[in-house]
Formats: sequence, structure tokens, C-alpha cells
Amino acid sequence: MRNDFLAKEKVKRDRLISDIEDIVKVPPSTSSNSNDILCTKHVESQKSRAICEDKAYDTCEETRPINVADGFVIFVKHFKYLGSYISYNLRDDYDVHIRITTAYKAMGALHSFWKCNEIEKYSKYLLFLAIPVNLALWGYKSWALKDSLIHALNIFLHRSLRRILGITMLI
Repeated sequence: MRNDFLAKEKVKRDRLISDIEDIVKVPPSTSSNSNDILCTKHVESQKSRAICEDKAYDTCEETRPINVADGFVIFVKHFKYLGSYISYNLRDDYDVHIRITTAYKAMGALHSFWKCNEIEKYSKYLLFLAIPVNLALWGYKSWALKDSLIHALNIFLHRSLRRILGITMLI
């Protein structure tokens, strides 16, 4: 009897996850163990490259403050324009990470809503699409997504769904 109930809940959960993945259009994760090691090394090399670029930006003659009559004109690494962040290196990494962080904050603010058993899962699903997914994907049509950014969006999606459905590692 309990196994039937668990099987039905698993089918419902899988159907809900597939529906959300279809809407969000996040490609499924197809990484093997060796690919995970390569991805980790790739991410580390990207981080070290980003640190080197930041240092070069900070020490570059063209990015030093300019004296004007009333003070200084300074250069910034990132600025917000029409709701999106523009970076000095013209990559979308900063904007995507800010959006994912904002979506995680919305998930945290809705924590008591996700925990409430009286609310049906479909209503939670609709609210999830309306607020956190909308915050995470705002402006996505202009992004040049790399695999690492798609992976970060995929992690956000799956962590959020597990939180909504109450799936933990302790089951």
C-alpha cells in the first residue's frame, strides 16, 4: 500500500519536473564522472582567467579615474542598464549570476509557502513559474549562454523543485 503511494508520488513528481523543464527549456544534464572532473578544471581555469582579467582592468591606464572640474569620472566593471547588467568584458556571467541569486532569494522568501501542505502542488508550480523562474530568466533572450551558465541555471531549477516538492537527501 505504501509502495503504491510512493510510486504514484514519484510519477507525479517526475511529470511536474518534466513539465517545468519543457517550459524553461533547460537541456538535461548528461555529464559522466570524467566530464565532471573536466568541468571542474575548466571552471577553475575560468575563475583564474577572470581574476587575471580583473587585475588587468584595475591596472589599465584607460580605466583610471579622470579629473574633471567638479570631481572625477570613474570607470566601473558592471553597470545596470534597463534592468540588465553590462560588464566591462561584455560577458553575461555577472548578469546571470545576479539573476540566479535574486531567484534564490525569492525561493527563500517563499519558504513557508512551499512547506504548506494545504496548498496543492499545481498552485506551487504556477507560483514558481511566476516569481523565481521569471526572476531567473528575465532578459534571457539577449544572453550568450555558455555551458557553465546553463549548468548554473539547471542547478537552480533542480534545487528549487526539490525544495518545493520536499525532497531531501534524508528520504
